[in-house]
Amino acid sequence: MALTVTFNFASQIANRQLATSDAALTNSVARLSSGSRVVSAKDDAAAMAIGSRINSKVQALRQAGVNAGQAASMVQIADGAMAKVTTIIDRMKSLAVQSSSGQLSGTERAMINTEYVALRDEIDRISGATEFNGQTLVGYTGATYTLRGDVAHGTVKRDGVALALGDSFTQTDLDLGRISYENDGSGVTDRLIVSVSDQDGNALGTIAGAGSAAAFEDAEYKISGGLGIIHASTAYARGAAYGTSGSGNGVIVAVIDSGVDTGHGQLAANLLAGTDIADGDANPMDDNAAEGGHGTHVAGIIAAVNDGAGTQGVAFQAKILPIKVIQTASGGGINPNDVASAITYAVAQGAKIINMSLGGTAPSAAENAAIAAAVAAGVVVIASSGNSSGESPLWPAQYAIDPNADGSMLAVGATDFLDHMASFSNLAGIAKDSTVDAPGVNILSTYVGGGLAYMSGTSMAAPLVAGAAAVLESLFPNLSGKEIANLITSTARDMGQSGADRTWGQGIVDLARASLPQIQIDIGIGAGGDMTVNSGGKGTVVANLLDPTTVYSSVTAPTNRNYSIKVASDTGSSDRIGVALDAISSYNLGLHLSTVDSLANATSAIDALDTAMDRLVKARAGLGSSLNRLDFAAANIATTVENSEAARSALLDLDMASEMIVATSRKVLVQVGVSMSVQGNMRQRDLLNLLQ
Repeated sequence: MALTVTFNFASQIANRQLATSDAALTNSVARLSSGSRVVSAKDDAAAMAIGSRINSKVQALRQAGVNAGQAASMVQIADGAMAKVTTIIDRMKSLAVQSSSGQLSGTERAMINTEYVALRDEIDRISGATEFNGQTLVGYTGATYTLRGDVAHGTVKRDGVALALGDSFTQTDLDLGRISYENDGSGVTDRLIVSVSDQDGNALGTIAGAGSAAAFEDAEYKISGGLGIIHASTAYARGAAYGTSGSGNGVIVAVIDSGVDTGHGQLAANLLAGTDIADGDANPMDDNAAEGGHGTHVAGIIAAVNDGAGTQGVAFQAKILPIKVIQTASGGGINPNDVASAITYAVAQGAKIINMSLGGTAPSAAENAAIAAAVAAGVVVIASSGNSSGESPLWPAQYAIDPNADGSMLAVGATDFLDHMASFSNLAGIAKDSTVDAPGVNILSTYVGGGLAYMSGTSMAAPLVAGAAAVLESLFPNLSGKEIANLITSTARDMGQSGADRTWGQGIVDLARASLPQIQIDIGIGAGGDMTVNSGGKGTVVANLLDPTTVYSSVTAPTNRNYSIKVASDTGSSDRIGVALDAISSYNLGLHLSTVDSLANATSAIDALDTAMDRLVKARAGLGSSLNRLDFAAANIATTVENSEAARSALLDLDMASEMIVATSRKVLVQVGVSMSVQGNMRQRDLLNLLQ
């Protein structure tokens, strides 16, 4: 080879080979450190794709194995409860046989019956207390009835203890005669109003005649802030089923505020005349320089018409009674005496709901007295909690905790569209039992001048609740104002801590739950009504009076829970195992009415116990088959995971010994390449030495 100065050919060759050897060594190091022969897609694209799919499936199968194991544990818990109930029934059978023997007296049978009834109650305790992950597994008591009506002329009791609004009782309570009505002696026909659900609060059966909620979710509905969050469309759909209206038809809602733009195209059809108390005239026009637009915005949230343009209100067929309490020329200040006069005026004009999106830091005796008179007249009063990020509502909303508010006044906090409490909203605090929440951030509604605007505040949340109250008034005209308020609070979507808390109060208003059917029963005095109770007397409320078929179809009480256990990684029906857990309460076993206090009852109890044992045996047999299936499924999953891991290993895992040999040879080549590069550079230096 020629010896040149301008181009060191030998060094270039050495460097190129060195780079190749170094790259190969780097690749070997990567493989050795990762334990995989496919570090990147360039190593083996097909193997990487197949291996990744196998790995994803393996991870999913591992979770499926966990599912099967948890389900097996759940079934074993249920089987354990059934085993104990089986033992109890064995003892009850012995007592029934003992009591059915002719040599016993009534006194002895009564003593035997005491143990028998106690064991029957223990069946219910065990079935109700057996749970997994917070879910009751085998304890059911038939339909649950929740008291929605405030009985005006008497008291409904369970085992002698008075029931209040929102309290519940079960089908078993009815069958055992635990529910009674005691008249106050007035001789006036009363009414009992209840809703019917399963033990999880779900309406039983299908609501006959209810339309599709989606049919009411048009463009106006969707753009009107908050309607979807409070599930207003569900209430609209149920209106036809009840033979009433679900859109507030004809319900008068008083808006005590800055007035209303009386010429607004989306409000005019639903506006009543109203008045201007602040200026002392009959024109409630929303024209204050400082607060103008506030009252118009509030009114639109309640009852803007559904006309295919702009937005719609919650109760889009309700009537707005505008009452202006801010002087046209003022800076926005409000005189509490004017508010008190406005409340009195609203009641006199037949308002069923009063909305007050206003407040201050101090109470007003005049306002409080006017509110007390309004709720006494059956009016629901809604007030915004305030926008000062306080721990409790401002006034007059805070008056909701006063006994004179009689549970008919609600304070309202504001949330955003992600169901977070708005940063500006006052919290429920001391008014937690009388506070609910609704969307109040960036709410689009009507505004002065005939247009629309976005506004935020508890002032926007309160009219959503007022509109919801108007919807419920139109759905259930038989309910009083107090009952409407209770319906709103008791069906609100619970947020934060369980139950009412100092942040959320009762939770976010939910018309889907609040609009579930209410059954009314007239309780007659003497010869009238469905149940006759002597004046001042006591009568048992029986099951056939509570006829849910008047508003439901296909009503069935729950007798079991069905679980679908995912035991594979695909989506086919064969990838699931069904597990049915039959109820084993005394009601479901047919024992809740059985006794052994007489020869005849003891004889009947023997037959009932035999039937109950047959049901238990069948239920346990079903559990056994489910448990075996789950065990086999878990074993199969484990085998599949093992084999899949082997397949993935064959594709991706590295032969460490072989790769170590390769890496060693590549390391030697790198070292040799470095040496050759140095020697190639040395030849150039030798040539330069000759020229010196």
